Amino acid sequence: MYSWWSLKENRLGTLTLILARVICYNLIMNSLENNLQKEPKISYKTLSADDKKTLKEVAMLDKRISDGGRGLTIRELKKYILQGTVVGVIYSDNQVAGLAFASTHAEPKNSKSIRRNLPEESIYAFASGIDPAFRGKGLQKILIEKRIDLARQLNKETIIGSVRPENGASIRNIE
Repeated sequence: MYSWWSLKENRLGTLTLILARVICYNLIMNSLENNLQKEPKISYKTLSADDKKTLKEVAMLDKRISDGGRGLTIRELKKYILQGTVVGVIYSDNQVAGLAFASTHAEPKNSKSIRRNLPEESIYAFASGIDPAFRGKGLQKILIEKRIDLARQLNKETIIGSVRPENGASIRNIE
């Protein structure tokens, strides 16, 4: 089938045809590239007590995602880390997108925490969350995998955690 461009017989018509097709092709390709969603760059790291910038970002995230909006302070985050709690941080395109805590030590026996009776062969996974802007992208599954990797590295046989019954998204993630 011929387009109306091909009806011109002279050199100028052929040049017009070629230029029009090149322009149309470029417009279509640019439109497709702009409309395709690029995969975000996902990265993970374990938070250290001396990483001031990330501590601040994690504290702000924890405040946004915690019940009641309180969240942990930077001082509280440092205390957890210095006591041996692993705080994993997941990034999406270099923005803090989520966090997850894992503890390998038992709390004092008089504590009300579930960790007071933590078996030696276990880690306790707690306080995991994803920024609402990054939810639905599979980041929580990555945080779960990282805690499983941590348990393997530490030769722990069991991961203990708890999820509130109304938290359907978390229940689906661990099923």
